Amino acid sequence: MDDENNSHTQPIELQTLDESLGNISLPCRLVGLNIEARERKLKDNLVYWFNMIWMNLALVACFYWTYKRIVEGEDITEITYVAPGAILSIIGDFKGIFSLAYENETRLLLANLRRLEKNINVNKLTEMELDIAKSSLIFLNRVVKIMNVLNIMMLLMYDLSPIVLMATMYYKTGTLELILPFLDIYPFDSFDLRIYPFLYFHQIWSEAIVLFQVCSADFLFYTCCTYLYKQFTHLQYQFADIISQNEVKSNPDELRQNFTILIKWHQDLISNALKLEVITSKSVLSNFLMSSLVICLTGFNITTTDDFSAIMTFMTFLFMSLIQVFFLCLFGDLLMKSSSDVSDAAYNYKWYLSHVSTGKNILLIQTRSQTPCKITAAGFADVNLRAYTKASLR
Repeated sequence: MDDENNSHTQPIELQTLDESLGNISLPCRLVGLNIEARERKLKDNLVYWFNMIWMNLALVACFYWTYKRIVEGEDITEITYVAPGAILSIIGDFKGIFSLAYENETRLLLANLRRLEKNINVNKLTEMELDIAKSSLIFLNRVVKIMNVLNIMMLLMYDLSPIVLMATMYYKTGTLELILPFLDIYPFDSFDLRIYPFLYFHQIWSEAIVLFQVCSADFLFYTCCTYLYKQFTHLQYQFADIISQNEVKSNPDELRQNFTILIKWHQDLISNALKLEVITSKSVLSNFLMSSLVICLTGFNITTTDDFSAIMTFMTFLFMSLIQVFFLCLFGDLLMKSSSDVSDAAYNYKWYLSHVSTGKNILLIQTRSQTPCKITAAGFADVNLRAYTKASLR
């Protein structure tokens, strides 16, 4: 590569993996998940199991409400009102369970990504590489912020709406009628003033736990895909600019040595992409299945009710489910495309000027790259934009 493209008068700083993980560490800590470079502590286990029990008690109360309404012969339309929230809680359960089950593998993957990150000298990157790296990190940060804002708005909407309704009814009628955020039923009087504040907080924190569990798993997935995408992109430029024609003729040994380094780098990236697939595939499958139910049920509920507030509630669930699945597919698509683009980059390398053995290695890299690294829903479907488009059209 030309010196004028690679040399920079001042050191260049890019957001590191640990800085990106720091931006998503709060939801992980709040649900007891460890993404730091340390062993799991007793505190992490206590937080995790406390939150799981706390949240699932609310889920049991929701199922009890559904059971009571079925026994009483309630209309099926009203029974399905609680389904989107219950299914979202189940998604949070699966996210939390799989995150804990694959925590050691996740820490190993992050350690590998840190090692790969250290192997790249930022000050020797071309302007194009720097622009791609910066834009990918900016996009990652924006997605995390967007999802955080949407989740906060969702929390506020459900947590404050009962207070607003109670205040409005008290202003109009002069009587205070207690309301809880969700239609859960407990084996005691939920509106006894001695326990009502606790139940209100119980439902609020249960909703927060669900959102934290979903966010912690999704944000970690976004981050890993982004940094693998960066690595594959850097690898493409290294293949494209590995050596000039004159250097090929004068330094064949150095060429083979540099090319061997790129081959090992490529194999390392493939190995880490496979680790990410193992870590996330089951969680993604459960996410897709449950989100499909949410989308179907909310669509059904929107068409069968005239209550404006209910329609807005169902629209919120529908929008959140669609955008959450969309971002999973988008980041999966980034990883898939960047890994397959290595094939074109290897072809653009001056293979016709190199040794025969080097040409054979290039052919192997091209062949392997044409089977891209990808994230799947436990092997049933690829996680990319094409799959999202097909699902949306259906």
